[in-house]
Amino acid sequence: MANKPEGNNKIYRLTLLDDSSHKRIKSVRFTKTGFVIAVVTAGVLFTMLVYCLIAFTPLRTSIPGYPDARTKRQAIENAIKIDSLESVITRWELYSENLSRVLTGEETISLDSIIPGNTTKYLKNISQEDIALQDSILRSKTGKK
Repeated sequence: MANKPEGNNKIYRLTLLDDSSHKRIKSVRFTKTGFVIAVVTAGVLFTMLVYCLIAFTPLRTSIPGYPDARTKRQAIENAIKIDSLESVITRWELYSENLSRVLTGEETISLDSIIPGNTTKYLKNISQEDIALQDSILRSKTGKK
């Protein structure tokens, strides 16, 4: 009775046989709880293996949300190109507007009239002596004359 389990736990046997000779190749004995534990353990190990494979290899770049260095560099280069293209378009628009004004006999638009006039507004409230004093302090700190 040493091999007989206690209670209603039945022992099952899974046997692999050679089809032509009917010779036993492998035999495994298990209970229902042992089988469930083995399946859950295999599932957890398989999940951990897939996670490690994705998290620690270059395979993660194929998943959306994991940009690689090349993608980031390309995004920065595209932003720089867009900025330069916007400035080229602005210059062409100014050129075409001035050309049409010249052809109609109107006065041309200067680049200074497009730039807002209040860019030096903060300097109007400061006297020339204060500006000279701040300039001399800055020059003494940087060591320039």
